[in-house]
Amino acid sequence: FPTDVLLLRVAVTSPTRLGTPATPGLLSRAARMALSSLVEAIALAASRKLQIDEGELSGWWAPVLGGRTDEAQLYLYDLLPGGAGYARAVGLALEEVLDATEELLSTCDCAQSCYRCIRHYRNNYIHGALDRHLALALLRHIRYSTNPTVSGSECASASIGLREYLLLRGIPHESGVPVDDVEVPIIVRSGGREVWVDFHHALIDPEAAPS
Repeated sequence: FPTDVLLLRVAVTSPTRLGTPATPGLLSRAARMALSSLVEAIALAASRKLQIDEGELSGWWAPVLGGRTDEAQLYLYDLLPGGAGYARAVGLALEEVLDATEELLSTCDCAQSCYRCIRHYRNNYIHGALDRHLALALLRHIRYSTNPTVSGSECASASIGLREYLLLRGIPHESGVPVDDVEVPIIVRSGGREVWVDFHHALIDPEAAPS
């Protein structure tokens, strides 16, 4: 149906990425989750900031045609046939809406997403794909050119599965080893070899941002 639409074309710069060389023309799973979550957050923040009923504004995202994996398109649209001007209002107050979006994503204390931040009954079919942390990292990269990072606590959490596997296999390893003023998350020693293991953010290309 004819309605008002706001189209936002976003681009990332290396080492942040939306796609991978192994999936030309496609976006990575982490990027799809980040974009889905960011659209939901912008729609909710815009509704609250501009005093729009939360059921009147929706949106989604799409890859940029041509196989580019460093760009994507976000779009918001009025759910009222013919348009009510809500998407246009978001465009006119975009900076304030993005400020509210950043606050919405950063102030919740849930592990991934919940009904206090970006979940609601209309997006229950994608609850498993919503992650406020990925959305916040992408938003801050777009706004401030900051690259996503993994905190010490996130690194420790990410290493649990690998450490348990090494323990079950009886493979000698150490965790959190300080070496030359740098803490190595895991050092694996096997067969006379020593392997250092580090973790990178899901939206970062490890080849472009060596540890």
